[in-house]
Order: sequence, then C-alpha cells, then structure tokens
Amino acid sequence: MKNLIKHSRNIVQDALQGFVKLHADLLFLEKENLVINKQLANAERVTLVAFGACGNELGFSRYVGEGLVDVAVVGDLLSAPGPQSCLDALKMADKGYGVVLLNLNQLGDNLSAEIAAKEAEKLGIKVSRLIVCDEVVLGEGPDVRRGLGGCLPVCKIIGAASLNGKSLEGITILAQSFLDNMATVTIAFNDKEMKLNSGIRGENDGEIIASTTSDALAIEVTSMLIQDLQLQAGEVVYTMINTSGNINHIEAAIFGRDVLNALEQNDFVLASIVSGALFEMPETSVQVTLARMEQEVKSYLAAPCNSVAYKIK
Repeated sequence: MKNLIKHSRNIVQDALQGFVKLHADLLFLEKENLVINKQLANAERVTLVAFGACGNELGFSRYVGEGLVDVAVVGDLLSAPGPQSCLDALKMADKGYGVVLLNLNQLGDNLSAEIAAKEAEKLGIKVSRLIVCDEVVLGEGPDVRRGLGGCLPVCKIIGAASLNGKSLEGITILAQSFLDNMATVTIAFNDKEMKLNSGIRGENDGEIIASTTSDALAIEVTSMLIQDLQLQAGEVVYTMINTSGNINHIEAAIFGRDVLNALEQNDFVLASIVSGALFEMPETSVQVTLARMEQEVKSYLAAPCNSVAYKIK
C-alpha cells in the first residue's frame, strides 16, 4: 500500500479529500481538516464538534452525520489538531444554541480544547466541554483514565438529544452522567500473551496476562468493568464490543457471545448492544465497554442516525 502513497507528508489531507469525495452525499471538507455534516447548514439546534488524532480511522470523520457528530477536526496521524483548527470548527458549528466540544482524555487534546473553548467564548459562542475518560486503570486515580471507544455512545447520545431539541445544559448533564458511569477495557493479544489496557493505539505497555480462552477472558474483563463501575445485579447496562478490525468474524462472534453470557450470568439487563469494527487499532485487539443506562439515554441510543460507519434507520 505504501507504493500508492506518493506524497506522505500530505497523507492526512489526501486521505480526508478522498474520504469526503467518496461520501459526498453526507460530508464536505473545509480548511483541509474539518469534516462537516452536510445537513449542518439547516441545523437549528445544539451542535457537536469532536476532535482528535487521525490514526488509521481518520479520527471522528466516519461518525460525522445527522444524529452524531456535526464537525470532526482531524489532527496529524498521532497528534491532536491545534487550537486554531478547533476554534474554526466551533465557529462553523455554532447556530446560536451552543456547541458541545468533545475530546479523548489526552494531554494535547485537552490543551487544544481548553484554548479553543476560551477563545470561542470571547466571541460569544457558548461552549460545553466534555472529556471522554473511560479506560479502566487498576490502582490509579480517575485523572489518568484515557479516552477509548466509549466516545461513540456519547456522540450518539449528544447527537440524538440535540435533534430532539434538548438544551446545551441538558445535553451536557445527560452526557456527563453517562460518561461518569461508563468504563472500557482494551485487550491486545498475540500467540504468546495478552495485554489489558494497552491504550487506543497500543501506546501503553498494559498489564500482561497469560493467553487464555475466550470465555475465561470474557469473565475476567467483565469482572473488571463491574468492579470499576460498582454495578449491582439487576441494573440496566449498555454494552459495546469493538473488534477493531483486527480479529476475524468467527473470533468476534464467539468472544461477543461470551461477554454477553458473563453479563447475563451476573443478572444484568442488556438493554443496548453494539458490536463491530468501530475504531481501528494497529495491533490485534478488542475493546469492551459497559455503562449504566437511564431510560432517556436508551431512547437516544436507539434513535436514527446516519454516518459512514454508524447508521440506525
């Protein structure tokens, strides 16, 4: 594939141009790195800006569309976009009802968001910041929890609540409550060992465990999540299994079954289940996300949305 890429210095811009051209019915591109919902011009509501590094999956670009993200700001391959790009996105997204600015809990992302939000507020734009920090980290405080795949259901909730006419304050309270009751474990593996919590792109060494069977791994992972969230039997939970595109369909189906079985054996009510290659990771890995669910959140998670990677009719 490297032979097809002639100018690697422009790889992100070239990829975004191609991505938007392939999905021109849904998206358009501004200022080289802003991927925008084509319906944004007609929006009379709170809007959502989400940003982060490009990675293999073009950041949040694949989740731009009605009922999800309105503007995705895409950084370089492994680094967040700068504050000016985020500010440009906030100005473009603002419809007078306020803008939610969402990012994963990474140092560079947080800095860009903080600066951009302050500058936007000077311009009279109401900005509500949300930081996704769903990673389970054993023995560490919540301030070091990084953002992982849990960003997807949060975007879904915000997008649906916005289309339903909910206010910026109401959306922020609802989404923050979901964030506070959500946790994710990443499992990366090879033929010899497995690593728990190795980060979204394998940037952390993680906790090494011996290779084991799918059902045993499912029990260990769900136990970690249950303990982290202090879930009680009978609670209603959201479940997301991100297969990251690096395990085959047979493995994904068996592991997904084993995760759901482990939850049902602990008497949890599985109200919303999402699975598939939602976010790509460079190594063979899978993420499991659990969250408590309120009735209002359940309706928003089931509401229609239309993006390249996630559609509900």
